[in-house]
Amino acid sequence: MQHLYFSATVPGPDALFKPIITVSRSPLAECDFIYHKSNSTYFTDIDINRFHLLACICREGIVKLRNTPKTFAPADSPVAPGKFMLGLGSVSRNFHREIKPYVSHEIRSRILAWDEKWIYSVTHFVRKGARMSKTQDKGKQETDSEMNLRPEDIYASSVSKFIFKLGRVRVHPEVFLAASGLLPPKPGGWFTLSKKKGNDPGSMNGKLGSSFPQDTRADSGCSWDWQRVDQQKERDLVYARHFAAMEGLRNDFNGTEENHLGVYQDLS
Repeated sequence: MQHLYFSATVPGPDALFKPIITVSRSPLAECDFIYHKSNSTYFTDIDINRFHLLACICREGIVKLRNTPKTFAPADSPVAPGKFMLGLGSVSRNFHREIKPYVSHEIRSRILAWDEKWIYSVTHFVRKGARMSKTQDKGKQETDSEMNLRPEDIYASSVSKFIFKLGRVRVHPEVFLAASGLLPPKPGGWFTLSKKKGNDPGSMNGKLGSSFPQDTRADSGCSWDWQRVDQQKERDLVYARHFAAMEGLRNDFNGTEENHLGVYQDLS
């Protein structure tokens, strides 16, 4: 609510890869029998922090999709655009170090990358106050960021993927990010939904027409041009592609009647 309706901040392309921070603690009720933050509670914290991120930097795109959905779907689409929705595809976590009871920590989420269908975000659980620092040589420009953290400062990391849809019509990630004012002008224009291919009502092909509300905020002296945005996205897309490859796990399911050790009833 705060980000969607009461925030006066208008993000631009320089905010695309910046994290949002939630400060939290692990009360005793969130700890397990070995007295550290329970594994299951990480999902709830990630959900809350991710929603803060999207509401903060993507609220203009959300409002536009809700108010003018036909603008984001082609006139020849066989499926009429429906109600706006955000769908979560999957979440993965890596645990690096335990979080003890009542230890104050930060949950930091940012946009990682995107492909033709999904937007990926990365979340880190870190020690409160842990930061990256940049080195600067005397008389030279600022150099690349260097890790100024101890290994124990990173408690866990996570990747999520999500999709924006208008009913059965999915919105291309670049179209949504551009509508949110987060992308600079792209050489060749933007891509959006087009006529379906086969049984998929949300195939991507074609360019946005002149009716699409292009955002001119990126032209106001922002240092993030398309080349810089694309380089950052391609660098982090390496992690996203490995994560996306897990979709194939459904093909590994073996559900034959004989191939199991036993069947047990949940007490609930």
